[in-house]
Amino acid sequence: MCVDAGTRAASDLGYQCVVVHDACATRDQVIEGTVVPTAAVHAAFMAALRFGYARLVSTEQYLTGIRAGKEHSPDSPA
Repeated sequence: MCVDAGTRAASDLGYQCVVVHDACATRDQVIEGTVVPTAAVHAAFMAALRFGYARLVSTEQYLTGIRAGKEHSPDSPA
């Protein structure tokens, strides 16, 4: 949830955000007695961020870009 809030706030302030999706973690969440499994929580948050707040990349994509000297912005290729 911290990644979500921070990314949305940064995007709202005009920053072009990149989230390394497999470097984030969560846990099961519970709403009115219903357990939402970790994988579903993670997928929902990442999908929402990708929809309008950030570019999502894997750790491998991010590190490959750094080694290649590429800037990771929402408009640059992985």
